[in-house]
Amino acid sequence: MERALRAVETAQALLYDALVGPEILDLAPANCIRIQTGKRAGRTSMKQETINRLMLRLARGGLKVVRLKGGAPSIFGRVGEECAFLHDHGLATEIVPGLTTAIAAAAQFGFPLTHRDAARRLLIATATVSSGDLSDGGWAGAADPETTLALYMGRDQVHAAAARLIQHGRPGATPRSRSRTPAIPTPRLTRPRWSTWRRHYGPPHPPGPLFYWSVSS
Repeated sequence: MERALRAVETAQALLYDALVGPEILDLAPANCIRIQTGKRAGRTSMKQETINRLMLRLARGGLKVVRLKGGAPSIFGRVGEECAFLHDHGLATEIVPGLTTAIAAAAQFGFPLTHRDAARRLLIATATVSSGDLSDGGWAGAADPETTLALYMGRDQVHAAAARLIQHGRPGATPRSRSRTPAIPTPRLTRPRWSTWRRHYGPPHPPGPLFYWSVSS
């Protein structure tokens, strides 16, 4: 926490994702360059190649650049791509740990992700590939009844993902809920029925992981 705070408070250029709240941005110095890079499902966002080159240009200009994510940078945050690009161009990087939405939501709303004799594993997975299509692999493991599944980037494929899980043996009555990303000002946890699932989880609602529980919360 202190490392993250210190990084933002001393930033000279801040490239931040759409889910970063204004109270966080206000921690940066008044003369800090602030650039919103997007990265929010269903909306126009800056291309990854553009973000990479922007970080490079700002750093080569002598600025301390902070790339601010809305969660854990090492979990679906493209930290590997960005660090590799900067390293290839001779720049050093530092990764400051963050808190992924699945862990933050569990703490904020008071539910367990694992439970003795019921939920022996936690699987954090993405429902879609870069094209936006449903992922082809991994569904058998995700359907394991002793696994709590936190499914990221599944808003636009929510019914297809549910059908694939049921096809691989996950009971249709499995408890499920959807967390509105804790990073936004009004986080929320909902547990809708299948008949109203798309209305509660699909577009145009904000992103957030879909949970399939192995233990009631």
